[in-house]
Amino acid sequence: MTYTATITSKRQITLPASLFSELGLKKGQKLTITKRGDELVMKSALSAMYRLYGSVKLPEKYKGMDIDEMIEKAKMEHFSKKKI
Repeated sequence: MTYTATITSKRQITLPASLFSELGLKKGQKLTITKRGDELVMKSALSAMYRLYGSVKLPEKYKGMDIDEMIEKAKMEHFSKKKI
């Protein structure tokens, strides 16, 4: 089935509600977007994480955190080390 999405003035994409529900997406969920020729392929970022799960040891400082917490902590650490 083909769906039509809208790109807003802020370059955000609005997915049709039926597609959003059908895929079981949640508000705030992270997606990966891959360019293949002239097509964009979107996948749940969690599915990518689960594919890699176990292949890389999780640093102790991230244990017990969800993926969004890990990302925020890593960003804070990275940007606090940058010289302005």
